[in-house]
Amino acid sequence: MFENPNLAQEAGEENLIEKEKLVEEVNQQYNEIYSKKRMTLSDEMFAVSHGINPETDEIFETIDGNIGINFDAHGIAKTNQLSTLIDLLNKGIDKNRDFYTAPFEVPKELRAALGAGLGTGGGTAYKDGLAVLTSGYKEKLKENGIKHVFINDAFAGLKDSLAKAYPQYLFHLLSEQKTVMEVEASKAENK
Repeated sequence: MFENPNLAQEAGEENLIEKEKLVEEVNQQYNEIYSKKRMTLSDEMFAVSHGINPETDEIFETIDGNIGINFDAHGIAKTNQLSTLIDLLNKGIDKNRDFYTAPFEVPKELRAALGAGLGTGGGTAYKDGLAVLTSGYKEKLKENGIKHVFINDAFAGLKDSLAKAYPQYLFHLLSEQKTVMEVEASKAENK
């Protein structure tokens, strides 16, 4: 692409500076959302994780467990959620370290058994935090890497800025899970 190595280096530096600006914008947006919603934020994120839009109290459809079980996932729901997300988006998943995953969703009849085995309450990845990272359909996060990043709707304002900063990933709102996963599963099964 670049015949002159100096031009290539300059372009790389410009891209890095642009990315740093976008990440700083994400940090500012996160802080603004947190500041406005700090009293209700955990309740809003919990509602979204259970298929309820906290702004309207309307229910949105979540993915069926028979499809969701085919998406390896990692929920970002503990402390320092934004810095954890940014770190994973920047560096990817370290294949030499433990990285805990669970299915995005499972059939109801498997919840109890998988929950005990995986160490999650319902046998699924935590969805009540900032984001859920998933693999592609029938792939493993640690082996294949991150494909989808589902942002909790309580932080919907971050989605576009994150997508600009990290175009190598597909960003969605958690409320879009059913459509996104059904389309990908259908395409994969019809190949």
